[in-house]
Amino acid sequence: MIGWAFNRLIGTKFEIIIGYVGVAPAGLALERGEVHIVGSASLDFLKAQTADWLREKKVTMIFSNEVRRNPEFPDAPTIAALVPAGAPRQIMDALASASSLGRAFAAPPEIPAQAKTILRKAFADMIADPELLADAKRRNIDINPATGEDLERMVAQVAALPKPIIARIVAVTSPPAGSTTAR
Repeated sequence: MIGWAFNRLIGTKFEIIIGYVGVAPAGLALERGEVHIVGSASLDFLKAQTADWLREKKVTMIFSNEVRRNPEFPDAPTIAALVPAGAPRQIMDALASASSLGRAFAAPPEIPAQAKTILRKAFADMIADPELLADAKRRNIDINPATGEDLERMVAQVAALPKPIIARIVAVTSPPAGSTTAR
């Protein structure tokens, strides 16, 4: 999806191979030399499942699909930083925000303020729990969530995008006609 957006917005020539069911098969294809880039691997996956790739510098982060540059990879720009300002940047910012939302917990929009506050505090308490943090460390999983307020702002920004930008997001991220998914 990001590769197609780059091809269509800034003229890169990524040849997108679709159909790998999940990151693990795509990672295996990378190890075998069948593909040269895996564009959908989360940092959590890389750290938990393929820590040696990062440690032994078997992979290079060429860009990150995040709203802000990742301090662990200061040389890897965000996807939005690689496109011109204006509509292309709005598109990439929207795509990056989806990645930042990740596995967010959501409640209905009409949730009472008191309930929202209670849920956000419970979540903050949970992610500060020493047992949870120790387990995450053992599994090489970072616990670095955005706040509920930040996520709410991101969702509001994307929801407020003009319809022509939304239509363009769909157009630049859709598979080309005739794409196959057999892998």
